[in-house]
Amino acid sequence: MSTPQIPTTEDALAVVRRDLPADRTLNLGPLQINVRHSALAGLDEAGVTERLVSIHKAVGQDPGLVGNLTDPQLRHWLLYAANLLAVNQTGAPGFNVKEALAWLVNNVTTVRPRMPLSDRDGFELQVLGRTG
Repeated sequence: MSTPQIPTTEDALAVVRRDLPADRTLNLGPLQINVRHSALAGLDEAGVTERLVSIHKAVGQDPGLVGNLTDPQLRHWLLYAANLLAVNQTGAPGFNVKEALAWLVNNVTTVRPRMPLSDRDGFELQVLGRTG
């Protein structure tokens, strides 16, 4: 019987790199969805708050409501979801990104979020499915 190896720092970094949201293109039938999450992965909490305030302003919501969104997972989910919509706003004819962003802002607390991962598309399908 062999002794289990102790994970190294490189092992831990490999897991972090594997799980970071990646920039890629998803082919969903006739649509190509551009995923550009890398710029958001390194934001600190102040940066996340700043972007969330901008999203709220863009859809005509009170930016002070960002303070009510305290769950870190929901904050990051909203940020990544808004980014996904903004990057792909010209991809589908008739898509109204402002309406989609407003839906996200108004419903973020009712969502059971799937976070973006580099090797799965559940997050992107959830966001696109909910926002039309």
